[in-house]
Amino acid sequence: MKRAWLTLALALGSLYFLLALGVQAGLFRAFDYESILVLQALVPRAFDLPFSLLSLLGSFELTTIYVLALLYLFFRPRRRIQLFALFLLILLVEVLGKLVIDQPGPPGALHRYVILFSMPTGQVSTPFAFPSGHAARSAFLTVLVSAGIMRSTLAHSTKRTLLLLLLAMESVMLISRVYLADHWATDVIGGALLGTLMALPAFAAEETSPQPDSLDRTSYRG
Repeated sequence: MKRAWLTLALALGSLYFLLALGVQAGLFRAFDYESILVLQALVPRAFDLPFSLLSLLGSFELTTIYVLALLYLFFRPRRRIQLFALFLLILLVEVLGKLVIDQPGPPGALHRYVILFSMPTGQVSTPFAFPSGHAARSAFLTVLVSAGIMRSTLAHSTKRTLLLLLLAMESVMLISRVYLADHWATDVIGGALLGTLMALPAFAAEETSPQPDSLDRTSYRG
């Protein structure tokens, strides 16, 4: 089983690296631009505000709180430290990419973000846009929650429903980043790959005794 997760990790890491090289070479510029235009043509302007709220909910400050809560509920201390370190590593890789990978963000004329208020990290500017930190953090959270659901003793039909709902929520979050022209599609894809890669150790956790705080009152602390 460990070999399977290692293979998946290597595949995700390789895809991220190849995507970063392609972005640096400018191979996806037409695709990125058309992706924004298509989404903005299909999605009504009424979604500007709710999608902007999603951006706020995906800020580094708030996602850190979500991650800490999930780690406390479902994982042993050693695994908590490992996963939280990987969560912080996302920020390091994100900032490094936005400093060296030559991909400026979408032009202001395409922006549809409704500024409500900004978190402190929202004031930090970088010259480039790849990868999307929002996409990386939301993917990380999605994998953590998925691991908790899959290791729970919920009925298979309930697990399937929850996982589909979770996937739908994650898809909306990723689409919103492109629709708002906060990021190019390749930024979002890169972020999703990065966040998923960093969260994979969540699936290596072991089940333990029942606790009252989990999804079905059966704790999953790896």
